[in-house]
Amino acid sequence: MTSCSFDKLRRKILASPEMPLLTVTGSQRPYIYDLPHLLSLPVGFEFRFRYRHRWVDRSISNAIAQNAQAYMGRRVVVIFHSQERKRVIPVRIATILGIEAVGPMMFVRFRAGEFFNVDLDVTSYSSVASDDCDRATDKLDALAKRVLGPIEKQETFDFAKALPSGWYLRESASDVNEAELNSGDAVAAWARMVAVLQGEPTLKGIPFFYLMGFRTEEGSVVKPESIQNRFSPTREAIGGFSLKESRRYRMRVAEWCEFPKDMEQQPVLINCEFDKSQFSLEGSSNLVVGRYDVIEFTFSCLQPGYSEMALRAEPLRERIERRPSADAVTKDASTLCAALANGKEGGSKVVAAAPWDTWPAVFVARVPVVVVAKATRTVLSIVSLVIGLVIYLFVAPKIGGQFGEKWKGISELAGLGVLYFGYGAIVERLEGFFKLSRGMRKLGGGPTAWDRQEKD
Repeated sequence: MTSCSFDKLRRKILASPEMPLLTVTGSQRPYIYDLPHLLSLPVGFEFRFRYRHRWVDRSISNAIAQNAQAYMGRRVVVIFHSQERKRVIPVRIATILGIEAVGPMMFVRFRAGEFFNVDLDVTSYSSVASDDCDRATDKLDALAKRVLGPIEKQETFDFAKALPSGWYLRESASDVNEAELNSGDAVAAWARMVAVLQGEPTLKGIPFFYLMGFRTEEGSVVKPESIQNRFSPTREAIGGFSLKESRRYRMRVAEWCEFPKDMEQQPVLINCEFDKSQFSLEGSSNLVVGRYDVIEFTFSCLQPGYSEMALRAEPLRERIERRPSADAVTKDASTLCAALANGKEGGSKVVAAAPWDTWPAVFVARVPVVVVAKATRTVLSIVSLVIGLVIYLFVAPKIGGQFGEKWKGISELAGLGVLYFGYGAIVERLEGFFKLSRGMRKLGGGPTAWDRQEKD
């Protein structure tokens, strides 16, 4: 399924006559931990919520008990409930992949869609008056309350309190239209939403990230797309990136955090785990030392197949009292991190508390990637295989009959050499194909399959 067909599917879902569901995440712990991760995902990537049964509307629980696929493909409005600010904010539209009763909880999987429109000029955010942000927030709050509808038939509800039972996953009271969603620049849409949310008391000083994807050496952007799982009986599409063999790419992640004036920012290190047999890391700028940054990892694609990269932010718990020396700035992230941890580079070691000290993680992302085989290499392999067979089976015997066994042996050796080149490349392609097949079956199987260690 191409990105074009994925867009068509999105428009088809938007035009669905069914009323969307709504799902609510809150400002209280542990639910607040989900919000930065949800914001960091590109369109098409998967996320999940989990609820106690009592927070889910009974009609949904009953429908799932009768038909496990009852809501698959249904739109869902993701709403953030701030009890501290007594407001509700629609964050993103999404598409349900599955709702499942798992012991004491309801497990909800969905594919993230577009952010909701935020009427705020983020390019002049530093000089935007607070009332501009307040007006944008009021519009979002009104939209979310329209989707929620009257809570327990009350015209006014005290949003300083938790929502009643059955109100965290239910059918919405009102639909949303495409004009209320931001289908333009994804990074700008993310930044506008962050501008509204980063003032939340429970999010102050928390860095926000957004997975921008990959960029080629020529500067063209590789956008996330729907990768069709051809090896799963469910044919479930996977959100990810399609790259090409033997090419270099730069994976980019945006970061933004407006720290309170009385708080100093600590450096944050972004770690990336990947399959070293499939990718080669040529360089990275993965240390965040400012309020905003773009983290980059430069990779070369070594061989085709399916793989997953894992990104994780690791805030450094120790910082330096004074700014590093000029020489330290030119060093790579790992060297600078070691210097920071040891209290070197012109400053003494000082332990300082950070807003995220009690968080399990501020940014974790799983990045599915498919590397497509280079067509010219495959064609050359097939041609070499055919030429080698022809030389060995047909040409060499004739040469032996005319010029003797010596030349026959030389011809056979030449044929085997050409045959070996083509055969080796074909076998490598087949190994990559079966590796891709196993990976896609595992991904299509859902969380249970991801955790299961498959035997070769």
